Amino acid sequence: MEDDILSKIVQKEEPELLTDITPNAEIDVIRYYTQVQGIKSFVGVPLFYGKNLAGILALDSKVSDAFGIEHIYALGRFIRIISMIIALYDDKFKDSLAENRLNGLLGLLSGDRFFDNEEDLYKTMEGSLKNLLTWDAFTFVWYNPAEQKI
Repeated sequence: MEDDILSKIVQKEEPELLTDITPNAEIDVIRYYTQVQGIKSFVGVPLFYGKNLAGILALDSKVSDAFGIEHIYALGRFIRIISMIIALYDDKFKDSLAENRLNGLLGLLSGDRFFDNEEDLYKTMEGSLKNLLTWDAFTFVWYNPAEQKI
């Protein structure tokens, strides 16, 4: 954290508006450029996802007084839309992950499935476990109880 405008938004978790940035103050206030750009106006709004700060939507302009309080309200509405899109994507991802895991379990537990040989069984297990776990190597150790009878 520094003393620039983006750090201030993160620290306060509130929008910020600058309407007349002087050329010598620009490099101190706006630090996301590598050199002076001639920025005169800035508006930034925090983006929350859940209760956590997830980002900042920032606009700048080379015109003095380019932004006002109405821009903060407009960006706030836009931020709400972005938050909803993130939530929909997140929910969809969670649902698809849960669906993949359920399909993996059902693939293993299906009672109507018959295997012609052990190779079919191994392939089914491998395919089902790919949906349940992340793994680099898959090994199945088989203990055949019929052959191990005394």
